[in-house]
Amino acid sequence: MATEYCIHCSGTVQEEEKAIQCDGCSRWHHLGCNTGVTEEEYAGAVEEEGVIEWACVWCSSKAVEEGQPVAESTKVDAEPEEYDIPQPIN
Repeated sequence: MATEYCIHCSGTVQEEEKAIQCDGCSRWHHLGCNTGVTEEEYAGAVEEEGVIEWACVWCSSKAVEEGQPVAESTKVDAEPEEYDIPQPIN
């Protein structure tokens, strides 16, 4: 492994450290630096030579910006409400 840097803390990622690679940008992230992957999930994947599908926060945000579906509860109605403006009394 060439010298890689954690995209969260900017520290070097050593071969013997627990780290995960982003499926989107292929950059590395220490397991303990806010990946959301548990020690158990990581150990299971290593033990079974499995793959953990994972995207860093930047690639996850980019997917939303590029039109991936957003939860209905986060949508905002941009249509303005119509109100009658009261007229002054003479």
